[in-house]
Amino acid sequence: MALVIRDVVATGGQAAIRFENRTPEGVVHSCDWVRVEDDRIRQITSFYDTAKVRRILSPDEQAGLEGDPTARQPRRELGPGAGRSSTRSDPKTP
Repeated sequence: MALVIRDVVATGGQAAIRFENRTPEGVVHSCDWVRVEDDRIRQITSFYDTAKVRRILSPDEQAGLEGDPTARQPRRELGPGAGRSSTRSDPKTP
């Protein structure tokens, strides 16, 4: 699997990173929204097509997408095939 960054857009303490996860079975287009404070990444929110992930990644590869168990905000399912959003925050953030 290869990760290819396509675009990075940033302003102030925020950035959006659009990338492709290239797998032997196809490409999963993804985007991360990153929030930065005091020169540290404080939060990352990821968006990707869950239906395509289920089709092309093995169960072991999908298990790695379950996220950080210490994340403050739970994942939200956007509907069948609509995408996935997960948020991981720095535990030190108030």
